[in-house]
Amino acid sequence: MSVGMLAIGDEILSGERLDSNAGYFVKRLKEKNINLELLIFVGDSINEIVDSFRFLTQLVNFIIISGGLGLTPDDITLNAISKATGLKLIKSREKRKVVEQNLSNIPHTKYADYIDRLSIALETSLPIPNPVGIAAGEELVFNNAKVFILPGVPSEFESMLTMYVLPKLAPNADEASFSYLTNATEASIIDFLETAERNYSVKTSSYPPVLGEKFLRVKFKGRGDELLEVSAVFEKLLLERGLYFEKKTS
Repeated sequence: MSVGMLAIGDEILSGERLDSNAGYFVKRLKEKNINLELLIFVGDSINEIVDSFRFLTQLVNFIIISGGLGLTPDDITLNAISKATGLKLIKSREKRKVVEQNLSNIPHTKYADYIDRLSIALETSLPIPNPVGIAAGEELVFNNAKVFILPGVPSEFESMLTMYVLPKLAPNADEASFSYLTNATEASIIDFLETAERNYSVKTSSYPPVLGEKFLRVKFKGRGDELLEVSAVFEKLLLERGLYFEKKTS
């Protein structure tokens, strides 16, 4: 399973609002030992959304889209995905039922006047309930990719992701990773990291200390005995050089 995300909104690109949805998604994926392969931020432009979505469908098979499901002129996500997929926008009875249920959770809202517009959906899609807001999400399949379209409001995104989307993602039990905090310098371990990737089926990462951090963080990700062997050799290298390290399993 390869996972990608498309976050939509001019306000994110302009810096008027910091996106928290991607960070929350990554955190919840980590609980399942899954990495986010691609993350694209795009403004409120139909053509840019279309191009970004099509790009994602060529590279990943599980896609989350956030933002642009409201009623204001800049809420164009469904129009863009319709253009990208060729799926028509229709009046959906199923989505209307979900929207009506969403509205029942928020009495006296003026959004009831817009129920017809809130019920427009992509043909073949399934509606996703919104337990804390009005706009329903949508689930569909396109080019063998599972696609989930969610609101951009963090409280709505997080609740819908947790209750509806994440249960559809099985944990990745095939891979494991080890992380190290060490006072080694990045330059001193470059050769080792290159050798590890060349001789073993592992991926290495190195993160120099920033924002007051004291130690270099080194990560190895792989499977079974190869990961264990690389980890053991790395620890031996650090010990021989008299360097500090702290190991963490994730």
